[in-house]
Amino acid sequence: MLSVTHSACIPGWPQLPATRCAWIQPEQQLFQRLQTPAQPPRALRNFHSRYRNKSSSFGSCFYAIVNIVSEFWYTSALFALGTIIGSFLNVVILRQGIEEKSRQLPGTLRGRSRCPSCGNTLSPVELIPLVSYLLQRGRCRTCSIRISPQYPLVELTCGLLAVALLAPLLVGGGGESIWPGLMYPHTSLLRGEKVALALLDFIAACVLIILFVVDLKTFILPDKFLWPLAAVTISHAAIRMINYELGVAMPLWGAALGGGFLLFLYLVTRGRGIGFGDVKLLVPLGFRFGPLGTATLLFLSFIAGGAYGSALLAARRATMKTAIPFGPFLIGAALLLMQLPELPRQLLHVLGWPL
Repeated sequence: MLSVTHSACIPGWPQLPATRCAWIQPEQQLFQRLQTPAQPPRALRNFHSRYRNKSSSFGSCFYAIVNIVSEFWYTSALFALGTIIGSFLNVVILRQGIEEKSRQLPGTLRGRSRCPSCGNTLSPVELIPLVSYLLQRGRCRTCSIRISPQYPLVELTCGLLAVALLAPLLVGGGGESIWPGLMYPHTSLLRGEKVALALLDFIAACVLIILFVVDLKTFILPDKFLWPLAAVTISHAAIRMINYELGVAMPLWGAALGGGFLLFLYLVTRGRGIGFGDVKLLVPLGFRFGPLGTATLLFLSFIAGGAYGSALLAARRATMKTAIPFGPFLIGAALLLMQLPELPRQLLHVLGWPL
């Protein structure tokens, strides 16, 4: 079925100037309507065009203030969401330790939050991330025992990671604007794969935080957290391969390089120098970062671990036989590479090794 927009489109009729005909199928018309972005209300469009394009100092200052306020709002919301997730991670970490010690808690997420010392059920005010720690001055309201600094540190770290990994999706990102011509043109929705990659990185970062604290306390990297990490990192690599951003062999080479090297050290030292949990941890991280990123991760973690051990020896707080978990250094280097993906190439450039 064809539609006629003007009589000049009919053969035999006189052709008039400034006329056009649209011989468009109904399906094409519907497709064009779906592709047309939704427009904001006319009042907002007029308001935005009035002050955005105005050359006066008032218009420029007003628009700059709007940008700053909106970016601060999005960043604050992401930070608050990250601290809430960090509070949840603290619960998982605490109950993981209880399970390992007593085996009396069958479920990791079962029951309400309690003080680990007196067992008192925490009130809603005591569950507010960061704020409750400051209001209580780092002590329990019931038994006045000092609260471990692990809780605010995990919440703060998770909040900062949420801002670092997810804020580019809302603030200053590329792509098509959510509402073209609105007061906040810098706010944009990226393509689906960019959003998926950022969310997968944040999920992986949350799992790595749990592994960091658990390994630091118990010298164990539980398999029930390593398997979800492997699923997330493999999904991350698969999305990049589907979008032709990554070759099929690169994640495999990264996993083989990292896992193979630590497995060699594990066999040579017979488990005294490197634990097998570190081997299992570096395999999914190798999928995420590839061979170059994995080599950089190993380099940074060995440097940091060596510096930490040397500092303990210099302070006479450890001996050559003191066991130090290596997983936290691997995890710290991995979180750093998530924030600085160009760091491996920059290190090679500094060392004078061109790619």
